[in-house]
Amino acid sequence: MPHNPNKVTERLFQSPSKYIQGPSAFHNAAKYLEPLGKAPLLTCDAIVYKIAGKQLIDSLQAANLKVTYAEFGGEITTPEISRLQKIAQDNTSDFIIGVGGGKTLDCVKAIAAALQVPVASLPTIAATDAPCSAVSVVYTPEGHFDHYKFLKNPDIVLLDTSVIAQAPARFLAAGMGDAIATHVEAKTCRQSVNPGGGLPAELSTAIGEKCEETLFKYGKLAYEANKLKAVTPAFEAVVEANTLLSGLGFESGGVAAAHSIHNGFTAIEALHALLHGEKGAALVSPINTTTNMSRR
Repeated sequence: MPHNPNKVTERLFQSPSKYIQGPSAFHNAAKYLEPLGKAPLLTCDAIVYKIAGKQLIDSLQAANLKVTYAEFGGEITTPEISRLQKIAQDNTSDFIIGVGGGKTLDCVKAIAAALQVPVASLPTIAATDAPCSAVSVVYTPEGHFDHYKFLKNPDIVLLDTSVIAQAPARFLAAGMGDAIATHVEAKTCRQSVNPGGGLPAELSTAIGEKCEETLFKYGKLAYEANKLKAVTPAFEAVVEANTLLSGLGFESGGVAAAHSIHNGFTAIEALHALLHGEKGAALVSPINTTTNMSRR
């Protein structure tokens, strides 16, 4: 049955203000980020700081941006959001930059919303569709799902595929697992209210279809390229599907059982070693195997 108790009739499509993707894109980060402000708070975890964070900070400072760095603690919790928010306030940060995986990016969206400043999302893996979305998933300190925050989409999403290609191919595969649920779930939500609070636009259906088509066409080639740390057309296509198409598709199309069940899985300690997309893919794979057998 459609989930529309308030009888919403307006169609709603939402997205980031700007999406940039390409090899060595972080070298041009200042050009894209400067319009957001002059004194950003940048947060990433210790591993990402060594991989990309330090170099990114240096390039932003060379462009005369006053960057405050704060290490992300690894889990997006209410206390962690509050801690980083205070650092931003103490340094009069006028926009927020998140560099890393989905939890880091969800955290900066929540900080920026609380401070009412712009936010930039710079993913270093293509493992989820979090970078483009207006949703932050908040967990308990033990890693259990706590609640959603429905915020605004990032002002800038900037992907450096040269950086993403250095990550283990498992992350890309998990992103495909997350993205493959996009069209499957959205098909069950066509008459239901999406996470933005409106009915799905026709464009969201087209995006879900294109996301699925891209994954089946280029998924294997992209995975093999990632194992070689090579940026190829197939790799670029799948990174876009995992991040942009899946992000726009789920948020404007809707989510269904796979993501709800996944949230319950977070309470099972034995499953904490699995990535978000690995759990989600397991929940939708029987549907996709039946529906898309001719495409394999």
